[in-house]
Amino acid sequence: MRRAIGASLVVHVGVVAGLASAYVLTGHTWLIIIAAVLAGDALVVALFGRAQARDSETATAALRLQARFLQEKLRELTTLHDIAQGFTQLESPRASYRYLVQKLSDLLQLKRCALFILDEERLELVPHEPVYGISTGEAQALRIPLAEDELTQRFWQSREPIYYNDVNIDADPDAGQIREWFRALRPRSVIIQTVWVGQQPVGIIFGFDKRDGGSFGAEDSRLISILATQASVAINNSRLFDQVQLDLDVKTALLQEINHRVRNNLASIVGLLSMELMRPEPRPAKTVLMNSINRVKSIGQVHTMLSEDSFGAVDFQSIAEAIVGFVTSSWGSGRQVRVDVSGDPVVLDPKRASSLALVVNELITNSLKYAFPEESEGLVEIQSRVQDGEIQVVVRDDGVGLPDDFDVERAGSLGMRIVRNLVRTDLKGRFALETQNGTQATISFPLIPARQLSAEPEPAKVAAQV
Repeated sequence: MRRAIGASLVVHVGVVAGLASAYVLTGHTWLIIIAAVLAGDALVVALFGRAQARDSETATAALRLQARFLQEKLRELTTLHDIAQGFTQLESPRASYRYLVQKLSDLLQLKRCALFILDEERLELVPHEPVYGISTGEAQALRIPLAEDELTQRFWQSREPIYYNDVNIDADPDAGQIREWFRALRPRSVIIQTVWVGQQPVGIIFGFDKRDGGSFGAEDSRLISILATQASVAINNSRLFDQVQLDLDVKTALLQEINHRVRNNLASIVGLLSMELMRPEPRPAKTVLMNSINRVKSIGQVHTMLSEDSFGAVDFQSIAEAIVGFVTSSWGSGRQVRVDVSGDPVVLDPKRASSLALVVNELITNSLKYAFPEESEGLVEIQSRVQDGEIQVVVRDDGVGLPDDFDVERAGSLGMRIVRNLVRTDLKGRFALETQNGTQATISFPLIPARQLSAEPEPAKVAAQV
């Protein structure tokens, strides 16, 4: 188009020049009139060409702006696609946070940015590592109290982004508060977006200053909103990862503890059976089996309570009541003997609970077997007390009492040997046996587990010592 206009102007100029030359030679006036008309036409063609040129330049500039806009949009869409795809390929929560702040800085062309997470104990917003463009010293100085002031609460409860393009304006009260929070960074412009997980705010994204010195606008608000959604996913995944890791650690510890307890209890059972086998005096097989069954039941009752109640703590009164039930069914036939359990509540760790269960089993068995003649009536009391940093368990009956020459330290019965060694070795306590209108056995041991002060012996070693 421009070439055609240029050629037309050249022709017009040539014709006008020829007519002017002819007028000089001939002097005819009509030649001048024709030349004037042609000159006017040439002027019109020139003006039209100039307008066309301006329109062409305007169109070219518009196309360039549109191409630049489309390129910017393509960059943003590509970055957002990379972010969405990249999050699915990250191996750890920390990598997710690093990826997030890096992409945030790239997408908004930020000089500095950070994701501030709520410290629930101190009620402060603190930068979550890693940050972008902020040194370690600067990050440590950044603490935003989640106080009751209007600005903090407005940020914390907002789902829409907020930006300030000049926080140095003294007339703006928000700007003054932001300058106070980030005086170590000395920002000029700030963009803010709260991150929500479900219906709960968990943190705030802060971006500081554009690299080209430009201002934040509506497009930046849209982009940071999209990034906040990805931050929500990263935080939620981090929490799930931490919870799964915690659950795995707990289950591993529980499994190890269960294996340890099963091994120790099996060793205890083997030791008890071995002691029955080593006794020199013959005894009826039924009696031996009944004693062994009740001892195993005492150990098993501790595990039953652990599975039904709270793992790691056992209520002694409940154990004692269960032991009373199966011991009286075994040895209480034909006797009108009542067994009562009372006293202070006592909660024990599984190891000491198992040892005390065996001790109480032996003492109740002895009372039912020896304290009351056939068909006689009586009472057996089991009482627990906690005082002066000690636990005291008393098993008392109103039966015939002990022989005059009875010495607890020299008593050779298997039951007494089991009681003495379990009280001293496992419970780290004392055992006393005396006659007081019947027989009274007293077990005293520290309230705090003795194994915290010394190594806990294995049951097999205790059995060997017996």
